[in-house]
Amino acid sequence: MTTEPCSTLSPSPTDGELAKGAADGDHRAFAELVARHQPRMLALCRRITHDDHDAHDALQNALLAAWQRMGSHQGRSSVGTWLCRVAINASLDELRRRRRRPDPTSEIALAAAPTHLDDTMTTRVALLWAMEQLPPSTRAVVLLRDHYGLSYREIAERHGTSTDAVRARLARGRRALAGLLESRRQQRSVRIVPETPPLCEHGS
Repeated sequence: MTTEPCSTLSPSPTDGELAKGAADGDHRAFAELVARHQPRMLALCRRITHDDHDAHDALQNALLAAWQRMGSHQGRSSVGTWLCRVAINASLDELRRRRRRPDPTSEIALAAAPTHLDDTMTTRVALLWAMEQLPPSTRAVVLLRDHYGLSYREIAERHGTSTDAVRARLARGRRALAGLLESRRQQRSVRIVPETPPLCEHGS
């Protein structure tokens, strides 16, 4: 009969304690980390890949990579931030592996959106559409900074570049988003009006 080693984790372990346990091969510690952070990791994968199937594939690859490389977490950032970076890596790898063709039904769905949607929902739909138009690397920088609050240094480390390069890419991404949203707003404001026939002239 095999006896499991006695756990050294406290009753309410911190992420750091769980990460150390996982690095030492404790599957239960890793499972607890996954339970805490998987929802955020999956949401991030979905935002980057814009495809539910690809997002789940990326998440599985991210979890496998996290388990294998947990010992490399040095504590310079939180465990949650580190796991999100692993998820981003996996998501971008998924995008590189799968050259998906644009789905024309997405544009049809947006064009057919009910006119009674409130302003908040309409703005959200427009923003999601605009984010999809950005190059994957630019989209990732915008998401990491504006949606997940990572520092310029953390983003630079993830992309293997300088903080100045991150700032420049972020500025380009924000300008592109602003232009896309303004263009979409102008297009939506146009209404197709039937051409008025010329008045008939009587008694020529």
